[in-house]
Amino acid sequence: MKTKVYSDTKSNFSLSALLTYLFALTPVILTSAYVPQNTFPHWAVTICAASIVFLISSIVILYGSIKNKSYGGNILLPILTVVLGAVSVYTYVLETTLPYSFVLFGKGISPVSVAAIVSLAPVIYLASVLRDKARLVMIASAFVAAGLPFLFSVISRSISNITDIVAALLQPVISFDTIYAYPFWYAASVLFGLVLGFLFESRKTLVPNIPMLTKVVAVILVCVSAGWVAHNAIRLVAGTYYVKAYNAASTNELAIAESNLKKAISIAPFDVYYLGLVDIDLAKLQSANASTSEQEIADRLTTMTQNAQSAFDYDPSNNLPLLYLYNIYKMIGLTDQEELVLSELAIRLPDNTEVQGLLKDLQAAKAKAAAESKTTETVETESN
Repeated sequence: MKTKVYSDTKSNFSLSALLTYLFALTPVILTSAYVPQNTFPHWAVTICAASIVFLISSIVILYGSIKNKSYGGNILLPILTVVLGAVSVYTYVLETTLPYSFVLFGKGISPVSVAAIVSLAPVIYLASVLRDKARLVMIASAFVAAGLPFLFSVISRSISNITDIVAALLQPVISFDTIYAYPFWYAASVLFGLVLGFLFESRKTLVPNIPMLTKVVAVILVCVSAGWVAHNAIRLVAGTYYVKAYNAASTNELAIAESNLKKAISIAPFDVYYLGLVDIDLAKLQSANASTSEQEIADRLTTMTQNAQSAFDYDPSNNLPLLYLYNIYKMIGLTDQEELVLSELAIRLPDNTEVQGLLKDLQAAKAKAAAESKTTETVETESN
């Protein structure tokens, strides 16, 4: 079946042809934009850009379904992806107590979420309907985006000097922290859609046109993609305040850092932001002098405990807040709470010898202190 929008056109120029080739280049575009750094929003820009691509793609499918246009794709592809997303929700909810919004959109700006899975549906669908030169462009784009980082990772393990040269020449195309980064999966999904499209075409597979089903699927895709765009945009704004806080803390401007972290939390709470507040309070405690009152120190420790607990409440699956709580309880001298946290960490990290050793040492120290206390009480009783 010949497509009206996504196949090559003999006219000199058309907007649909331009958009088609831009879509075909999205794997390389997203890969080039992906520059992982220690600070939050730099790599998150890629996720935001991808979510916009998903939304536009979903709108194109919805528009085509409303106009009863058949692009020649198999609507079963996005249906299958939506079902996969629904199964992911069900599986994830069974294994965690996290809220549905967390499961649907992920932690912060995360490529690991149900929205990320479902949003690949329109991309796979539209990739499967590309024909002629547009398909060749997207095949090349996807291979560059998915293949070069993998090749680079192989080379980097054996020839470090050449790696440095190659990395300098191919930046920013190769800007992956790992081949499992999100643009790799985007490119892999594109290749999957292209292969399916080629198989449909070569086997002359007839695609059933089910207008109502197409409309329903398209509406679901638009809603999920729009929600993911909004979620990512809000997270990105909050992330910019986190970066400002990070930069201010690096120059010891703790008040500015604290203010920016609180702004980030007010926009979109995140466990990293709460732990950042703990770090700032700890820095203030370390710089305390003789004029610092005991009440001020106590209040600071209480605030640190509350923020570390908030970080844990945001994502109970993250072990880092527990480590923060352990160190805070150790500073305060609350051995019972310290033991509770270490016991939980020991269950979560059974192979971590350091955690297991700390727990054994703490329990031994408590047992020794209890025995000494009992001996002292016995001596005092006998003396009386």
